[in-house]
Amino acid sequence: MREHLPGSIIPDAVIDRLARAGDPKAEGNRICIELLQELTQIPAVSGAHIMAPRNHSAIAEVIAEARSAGISSVRTRPSGGAEACA
Repeated sequence: MREHLPGSIIPDAVIDRLARAGDPKAEGNRICIELLQELTQIPAVSGAHIMAPRNHSAIAEVIAEARSAGISSVRTRPSGGAEACA
């Protein structure tokens, strides 16, 4: 994964979790939702940009799952990405 996302910092724990997952795509979505939930608890964070290189349909899935998880301020952006605002 790191080779495909130059410049990004991905913790070993995330790489390991994805590697062990029966469905890495679904696990990646879960990781994204968990991170969004954590970010909403940080007062100084007002948003997060969600990207899915070469997998734009995953953005809609994450938005739907985030809303189901109670993160109601998730919205799409004209650029094709999404943002979650606290």
